Amino acid sequence: MQNLSNHTKEIELLESIRQGDEKAFQRLYRIHVGRVAHEVSRTIPAKEQTMEVVHDTFLTLWHGRAEICTIRNMEAYLITVARRLSLNALKQTVRRAAIEKRFALDNESELHNLPEDNSEELQYSWLNKAIDRLPPQQKRVYQLSRHERKKYVEIAEEMQISRESVKKYLQIASDSIRKYLVNNRDSIVSIFFIFLPLQYPPF
Repeated sequence: MQNLSNHTKEIELLESIRQGDEKAFQRLYRIHVGRVAHEVSRTIPAKEQTMEVVHDTFLTLWHGRAEICTIRNMEAYLITVARRLSLNALKQTVRRAAIEKRFALDNESELHNLPEDNSEELQYSWLNKAIDRLPPQQKRVYQLSRHERKKYVEIAEEMQISRESVKKYLQIASDSIRKYLVNNRDSIVSIFFIFLPLQYPPF
């Protein structure tokens, strides 16, 4: 009888989520987040990246909430999504490391020839040029994240945009900056910034 009652409550919870009830979704999040985070941490040990994958897992569920009532085993579904996203994140990390290593080897001799007295000033000069070329929204998101070290949710509130928009703008801005610096590699100092790790604040 108890199992029947729990099953009924779960159906009601999923139906509420399907209709866009954010509080119901938060309840489901609290029920499953620990198990999902544990599963992700087995593949990705870095805490910040783990929580990023966990967030994306539940975001996937929320975006597909129209079909949420068809999910027979919620925990199994979330773990399946989390594993897929974890592998994707791991592949991106490995790919980025390989690219950075290749560039580092190609330009090692140039790096040793940088002037010591003004190298830092030149580095920031080229980075600022890249930032100034960004569209206003991307530029503001980048500055709030990288310069003021604000979290996604804080940036979203300040700029009156969604957290997903913050993440999207930051990714596009970072990619644009990297491309600009690569294209202006003749300045040599740009190489220093190509390999800055792409870190995101916790959500």
